[in-house]
Amino acid sequence: MKHPLLNELRRHSPELLALLMTAGALLLPAEEGVLHIILCVAAYIVLAFMIISRAESGWATRIDVVRSTLVVIASIGAFFARQPAAAVTMIFFYWLCIRIGRHLVDKVKRTLDASREMCPDELTTEEEDGTTHPLAADHIHTGDTVIGVRERPLSINGILITPSKASFDFHKLTGEHKPVEIKEGEYVPAGAIPFDDEVRVKVTKEWNENSIADISHFVSEAASNLSPSRLWINRISTFFSYFFFVGALLAFFLPPLLAIHSGLSPDWIVWARRALIVFVCAGTAAPVISLQIAHLRTIRNARQMGIIFHDTTAIETLLICDTIFFDKTGTLTSGILEVIKIAPTRGHVKEEVVGLAALATDSSHPLGRALTRYSTIRLPQIFVTDKTVTPKGILCKTNKGDILAGMRSFLNDNGIDISRLAPADDTEICIALNNEFFGQIFFADILKTNSASAIARLRRLGIRCIGILSDDNERSVARISKLAGADYHKSTMLPDDKARLIKKILSTGRKVAFVSDGITSPQANEAATIAIGLGTARFDLQEIMSDISILSHNPDRLADTLQLARRLRLTIRLSLFLGILGKLAISVLGLFGFISLLGATCANFLIILLMLLSNYLVSNKVSGS
Repeated sequence: MKHPLLNELRRHSPELLALLMTAGALLLPAEEGVLHIILCVAAYIVLAFMIISRAESGWATRIDVVRSTLVVIASIGAFFARQPAAAVTMIFFYWLCIRIGRHLVDKVKRTLDASREMCPDELTTEEEDGTTHPLAADHIHTGDTVIGVRERPLSINGILITPSKASFDFHKLTGEHKPVEIKEGEYVPAGAIPFDDEVRVKVTKEWNENSIADISHFVSEAASNLSPSRLWINRISTFFSYFFFVGALLAFFLPPLLAIHSGLSPDWIVWARRALIVFVCAGTAAPVISLQIAHLRTIRNARQMGIIFHDTTAIETLLICDTIFFDKTGTLTSGILEVIKIAPTRGHVKEEVVGLAALATDSSHPLGRALTRYSTIRLPQIFVTDKTVTPKGILCKTNKGDILAGMRSFLNDNGIDISRLAPADDTEICIALNNEFFGQIFFADILKTNSASAIARLRRLGIRCIGILSDDNERSVARISKLAGADYHKSTMLPDDKARLIKKILSTGRKVAFVSDGITSPQANEAATIAIGLGTARFDLQEIMSDISILSHNPDRLADTLQLARRLRLTIRLSLFLGILGKLAISVLGLFGFISLLGATCANFLIILLMLLSNYLVSNKVSGS
């Protein structure tokens, strides 16, 4: 077995040979004549072969091939202009830029999403007879029971079986080390880490379809897609390549022809060298490579903060939005409703009202969970035979008759008069059985502690209007809007109403981002310029209907997302500014004879290196709040 160092040397032998031959060509004095030229030609051939082999490997794009051709033309021209050292330096630096760019791109790609690798490949399963045994994660199937242990991530999606309540660390998903409480029967995503000594989870998805796999898929898709900026930069850089190419031709032909016209003797060699300086600036793909690095780092940084861009278009679409509408429950508020008051009608008691409501509502709905936390009342001898869910309420058929649970308008639509009731201060549901009104249950939603600061941050980042849309009553929504510091609110809105309002705002020329849980308002998500799901870790990500998924419940992450997008835009502009200004400066200095062809080649390389490194460093992680 060969020594690892020898293996590395053999693997990189072409690069080492190119480096040694280039160094020899530059260090050997030009006075050596034929020997100097032979060494330069040999180094040039080795470098050209490595560039061609790279193109054949599939890494290069069509635009890269065009720019490679320009570099080859410029370097061959340098030989004819009696500058062999400059020709070798030119193609060497082009090859080196390709290597550095590819290395930086590959380095970011390797760290795009390492969460899947950090999840265990083996879990403990429990059979129906109570026996347990370890099993590879890819051999665990839907319906199996998995035992999770403290500080060991789960590799599957499932439903919590035991205990009745458990705490999990979601930092692999959200980037935040905050305990998340999950109750029996609620969803547990892959990547969740139990704080309890032992939890049992019933598997609901195959291993290769779990939350971590979904995140990896979305991140890979976003990294591979071309954003509008990348396409735009491609066009801009291609335009400037042709601009410098035409400038080089004019610099070569125009001054000598003017000299001939004036009766002077033209110095073709001098103007060939100056034209080549301009030509050198035409053949670089640095803006494209540096932009790719910036995009990949933005996607990677976002992933570490629990922000998933479903494609890179979403990053830039967010930047053009000047209005943000929040779906109140679960975004700005905790989404954890509490029963604060029960108002039965005369002849009925609280237990009856709560029991009927509990039968009608789904235990996974926020209202259903609030009722479960309030009481476990179940009316005897009543069982449900069918349920019909509408935007306004639920019609529940039982062996004792029909239960109606929902908005006042829902009961009114079904012939029950409740118009004399006083206005509600908070969220309410009205309950009726067999067309008899039984009473009301009032709920209150609590504003998240950092919702007001998140809205303030968004306003500082340039968002003109921030509104709240909700199906709750006016007083409840107005209270939350005032506490959060929103500019605008609308209450008692059905999903279609939200979509119509968003379309109306869009018709005025404004761009709207709609923030919800990514599930409950599909019409509004589709109507908005961009849809953002907040707190989506508690759902199956394949069901999320949004362009950006923020896995955390923290509304500050929305401002972090906008800040990441702005950092990317800054990086793009800085890259273009450095590249274009630097190359124009080199061209002007070269045309007036203030810099040699070799000096221009070195200066061009330094500019490219600065562009690559600035994009790598400027697009650093924006620390979350």
